[in-house]
Amino acid sequence: MAVDQALLDLVARPVLRIYQWDAPTLSLGYFQAVRDCEQHAESRGCPVLRRSTGGGAILHDSELTYSLAFPATLNKAKSSEWYNLVHETVADLLATHRLVAKLHPARPADATATAAHDRQVDCHRTGGSPRREPFLCFQRRAEGDLILWPTREHGPSADQVNGHKVLGSAQRKRDGAILQHGSILFCQSRFAPQLLGINDFLVPERRCDRMEFGREFVDRLLYRFGWTGESAELTAQERALAVDFERERFSHPKWTSMR
Repeated sequence: MAVDQALLDLVARPVLRIYQWDAPTLSLGYFQAVRDCEQHAESRGCPVLRRSTGGGAILHDSELTYSLAFPATLNKAKSSEWYNLVHETVADLLATHRLVAKLHPARPADATATAAHDRQVDCHRTGGSPRREPFLCFQRRAEGDLILWPTREHGPSADQVNGHKVLGSAQRKRDGAILQHGSILFCQSRFAPQLLGINDFLVPERRCDRMEFGREFVDRLLYRFGWTGESAELTAQERALAVDFERERFSHPKWTSMR
């Protein structure tokens, strides 16, 4: 989280990170109350931190986390278009595994309900006061979330009403730059048994290797954006700023318990 924040503060060019966590960890959305952790018994023994992006709590275990930091002036696309482009890229990749995933649509309701839904999306991506929602991000639905609709040939039967959310993202804007966080869910975790991931709908011999999936995701995303990419270490300035953010914010009890 500290590295991602440093990249947001110093961003001069798009920077994409893919990473895993060394222990099952619960990350709270920026606006969530820390006391709400009591709602979820299975994750109570896990380390807890607070993200700088909004949305619901994520149990980082059998998943991949990505972050994308980029200048808001990079092109004229709306920030929501970046959100959808990333999710569409993962949907295309899942299609190569014969899995059907689609972006969750805007709620087809009256103007009042639609406006409320729009506020929910805004607070997930850019800030604001969230409506009361399920504690876990993957039990929520917002426009653009990636929903998996497994066919009968793939593992356990799907919930044919709501599908299964396997990718959610949120954004944070700061001084002309945007940080987009997201989590790609691969397997059910004993710390969040309510949730199923991509590999839970594939037979064992066809299940995705997380890191290989991550490499393919990067390649496809670069192609979709028309970018060329290269691996790079953090600069000395980025590393120093990340250390400061870790000490003063993300590992500090006051930050985690601020709400």
